[in-house]
Amino acid sequence: MTVQLLIGLASYGMMVNWLIFKRNSTEKLLFSRCPLQLVILLLTLCTTTNSGRPNVPGESIWAILNKPIQFSGSGIPLKLIKTVEWRHKSGNSQTFCLDHKMDGNITKIYPACNGAAHFLSHNKTFVLDSVRAEDEGVYEERVIYKNNTLVSLNISLSIISPPSTLHISVNFSHTLLTMTCEVKGSNLSYWWLKDDQPFLKDSRWLLGERNQTLQVNNLTKADCGKYICLVANKAGQSRGHFQLTDNQSSVCKDGIVRATLPIGQREFLIMVILGICIFGLLIIIACIRRYHQGRNTEASGRTLQQGAASCQKQERKEKRQRHPRDRKSCV
Repeated sequence: MTVQLLIGLASYGMMVNWLIFKRNSTEKLLFSRCPLQLVILLLTLCTTTNSGRPNVPGESIWAILNKPIQFSGSGIPLKLIKTVEWRHKSGNSQTFCLDHKMDGNITKIYPACNGAAHFLSHNKTFVLDSVRAEDEGVYEERVIYKNNTLVSLNISLSIISPPSTLHISVNFSHTLLTMTCEVKGSNLSYWWLKDDQPFLKDSRWLLGERNQTLQVNNLTKADCGKYICLVANKAGQSRGHFQLTDNQSSVCKDGIVRATLPIGQREFLIMVILGICIFGLLIIIACIRRYHQGRNTEASGRTLQQGAASCQKQERKEKRQRHPRDRKSCV
């Protein structure tokens, strides 16, 4: 884009000069030289710009202590390269690591950078055979073309260590269980197991950010058991466990989580339940009394009916035996 803009400006200058020449031929020599000088200047700027050091996007890689690591260089054809250099930058200091000459395939390793290093000339790869803690930092590849053009590439190296010893912090709150994996390390991944098995999907189980925290809502007896947290990165792994038993929660003993209420609410609830029981008892007593009263009334009615029938029978018998004048009344 820059070269095209400069060429356009040069063309514009030449056109302006031609118009002025048409109007005043006496100034031909003066204005004819200006576009030529301008073109020469622009070509010089373009050449200087192309031979500069463009900023190549940097990369980031991880390394493990005492393990090898490879730095892959830029994808420039080998036949165009004159020299390859690698440098290590840490803070304000800069250290030469190696210098490789393509002509003759000569490589010079600088012990100050890392004595255990080598260079793969067929793909321009710089290799540290055993990474040390002080090797962390930025590594710069400098490629010098045969026409002396310089191109650079920065690669940031970070050292990762295995996760530290893992500890699970536990927090109880009524029917809520919260467990958090506490561990030190970089680039960590987290997993949870229940009784050495991946736990089944349950809406009561919630995982926090990066799976570092596990929350179990509305505890039941099925939630009791061993919980395992696994943590790993490229350098190693660590694990910790927590056993939920009846020593931590009564849910593991009888399957019920006893909710605790404030004293005032608890007494009120007891009074309400007691009142309901008494009211139900009174209803039962009233029903029993009513039942017995009904049975007594029914029995009395049957007795009266039997007495009346017996009396009428006796009267008819006496009528047949006596004179009507001497008839006695049953009443």
